[in-house]
Amino acid sequence: MWIKKVEVGVDESSIDPRFLFRAEFEYVVDKEIPLFISGFLKTPDGRKLAAIDSEQELSGYDNIVIPISEGNSSSSGNERSVYSRKFSATISKKAIDFLEHQRLSRSTKSVLLKVELEIATLYLDTFSGKALKIERQPGNMEIEIEQSSWLRNFSEKLGLGEFLIIEFSKHHIQLGADLKSMWTEKLDRALTRLGEMHTLLNEGKWDKVFETSRKVWDIFKLYKEDHDSKEELKKLFEKNNYSELGFEDLLKSIWHLHEFSSKFIHDKGKKGQDLNPIPVPQKEDAYFMYMWTMGFVNLINEKVKGIVAE
Repeated sequence: MWIKKVEVGVDESSIDPRFLFRAEFEYVVDKEIPLFISGFLKTPDGRKLAAIDSEQELSGYDNIVIPISEGNSSSSGNERSVYSRKFSATISKKAIDFLEHQRLSRSTKSVLLKVELEIATLYLDTFSGKALKIERQPGNMEIEIEQSSWLRNFSEKLGLGEFLIIEFSKHHIQLGADLKSMWTEKLDRALTRLGEMHTLLNEGKWDKVFETSRKVWDIFKLYKEDHDSKEELKKLFEKNNYSELGFEDLLKSIWHLHEFSSKFIHDKGKKGQDLNPIPVPQKEDAYFMYMWTMGFVNLINEKVKGIVAE
């Protein structure tokens, strides 16, 4: 007896977070009857997340029989059939957070699970005078839940909240020597800082997220009147019908956000006055700064593509 496939979802009727699995098993007709299933839900490296609960009813169980009397078997001994079974795994908040942390560390942002089962069957041993025996067999399968499916069908139901998927693509553009050198270097450095911010979010270091975000702003320095990035970028925005006023308003918003982030880093204002109260960044503050910074870098990244048309 072995597993053909496993589908996974969330048990929405449960108060506690619970994965719900539906598995199809293949068995030998007239020789095997499934009795019970036990096991564990694990991470890919074998760490236990939850125990498997297999109290759900078998589908079609009543039709699975072993003929005892000789010559009464309708099977040749090699015929196989399939039955379905539902089982679940109630998972703790700590385990869910661990899965989310592991997911975010992968380039695919997918969730990887390992189902390790022990399947007990009543087995007809024809080599021992047709004796009935209980046989235990392992049944293991790895499951990958893709990012889009996890965010759409799992995260909120498991208590992680709703998420918005943001895709960022780095463009390798054929630019003139000077422009290529300037923008490639800036975008490469900005992407490195974004990666650092992502790691800091996973580690819960909210204050460090703010410190690193300011390093991104400092790469471009668009709020500096005489900086080379400003005039070059202004030309690119104008190609998309940005007015000079609109571009200046964008720069002002960047400057104000830069100033806002400084309040979480410096204990005193520019004139030396105490800040009262001293801001302590929370998770939502850090995520706001990360999303804003990523959006800003993505905006620059896309506008720079316009150089190709020249």
